[in-house]
Amino acid sequence: MTGQNIANELRQNILSGSLKPGEELRQTEIAQEFNVSRIPVRDALGILASENLVVLNPNRKAKVIALTQTELSEIFDLRILLECNALSLAIENITPDILDHVTYILEKSNIEAGRPGWAAGDWAFHKALYQPSGLSKHIQIIEELRQTCQIHVAAYGELKNSTDQWLKDHKIIVRLYQKGDVPGAKNTLAAHLTAAKKSLLHAMAD
Repeated sequence: MTGQNIANELRQNILSGSLKPGEELRQTEIAQEFNVSRIPVRDALGILASENLVVLNPNRKAKVIALTQTELSEIFDLRILLECNALSLAIENITPDILDHVTYILEKSNIEAGRPGWAAGDWAFHKALYQPSGLSKHIQIIEELRQTCQIHVAAYGELKNSTDQWLKDHKIIVRLYQKGDVPGAKNTLAAHLTAAKKSLLHAMAD
């Protein structure tokens, strides 16, 4: 098994909440789990560190990232800026085919909501909204920020408790998207992300 294969498995465990924020990733234990030497394990941890999912210490110990409430608040604020900007530019470039695709992805993510792996469906929906903007680097940064948030969301399970509301938000955003209502879509998306931010920070405070 290669370092990339191991990284893929560990990434899934981190994003699903199986590995918690701040949890130590012991190379020896991981090597035993995957029946490999520590070389591909080190490669895997390096890959995850480059994605800002893992922190590597000088003593070669690795931990899943664990951010403070202040740091997460800042990340959500950055997401609101970037995602609302991508959404507004995307609306200017939509076509009937794009609208059909967004509607299909919305329906698919609705089915996956509340199930294991729901976060992937949620990102697929938002990514479909933003892609017509043509801002590939923009979207790449958004994905990285969302992954950082997802690590902490998975640890507390908060968004699962608000599934009905965020599905309603998605439906409203798509309706405004289809109408070409940039201010309305941006305001709804900003409120959607702000609610997720408040829910997570409240859970962390408790």
